[in-house]
Amino acid sequence: MATWAWAWYNGATWTDFGSNAVDKIGFYGWLTDVATSFGRKIYVASYNDTMHLRKIADGTDDCITPHMTGVKYVAAGTCNINHAGVVALAANVPTNNQCIRITFADAGMGNTENSYFYSHGAATTDAPVGVTTVALEKGNLAWTAVAGSGTKLTLSNPTGASAVWYVAMSITPTAVGAKDANATWRIETDYY
Repeated sequence: MATWAWAWYNGATWTDFGSNAVDKIGFYGWLTDVATSFGRKIYVASYNDTMHLRKIADGTDDCITPHMTGVKYVAAGTCNINHAGVVALAANVPTNNQCIRITFADAGMGNTENSYFYSHGAATTDAPVGVTTVALEKGNLAWTAVAGSGTKLTLSNPTGASAVWYVAMSITPTAVGAKDANATWRIETDYY
């Protein structure tokens, strides 16, 4: 039977979102450090500096220390990891500094193909409302805009009984105001 697992890195280990189904990812600006940046607004046309797990029930921070890695879009070939300075995307973004790890496994699988990562709004064909989202897979040299079914990040096609993708995401508001639940993330792949 095929299984999917989405995980985030807490500074020491990868933690499965499945064990934390009460949370969603929150994208935030910068205050004085990662811990104090929860809830900090992102200015229009500026991308997030930090990411936190946010409780769906009451909107409070649910990260464990250290916090979820925040990867900020700076320009096509650069990023800023946890507000520590601009780096080139090439080999300078270690696996543990990607925002999420997505694992797909099936004992009968040998290959994947047509693997894509999306960000969408209420329907999978819609772009997220009020935000611009970009993403990259580990090893990419540039960010890709992801918005609805029309613009997607093409992922690598791992072989073997499991496929693992490390993906960084960054987001910016396009207008003033709260952007709660505006972007949903999904992946699709064919396997045989």
